[in-house]
Amino acid sequence: MAQQFLQRPQIRAAPEQMRREAVPKRMRRGPFAQAQPRPRRPYRAPDRATVDQIYRIGRERGHLLDRAPALAPHIHPDYYAGYLRDPDGRLIEFVCHASEG
Repeated sequence: MAQQFLQRPQIRAAPEQMRREAVPKRMRRGPFAQAQPRPRRPYRAPDRATVDQIYRIGRERGHLLDRAPALAPHIHPDYYAGYLRDPDGRLIEFVCHASEG
């Protein structure tokens, strides 16, 4: 199950085109011209063990590791998440909202 999260989707357009189209026209000029949005992509995992497994597989496959799985009680008491970066630099979050049982 964890392996399906780490497969890179097929992209039909060139990455440069996709990034340019993601930026509104009003932000393509002036002081914001260099800003490229890097959205966070959250994926819900059924349990904390799956979050740990996805992070481990990502490390084994050479993905850029951002933050190791941990609780984030400032978001809510059972928010357990790990973060990786995909090959294009986007932040990928794997999160479980279930309490440890």
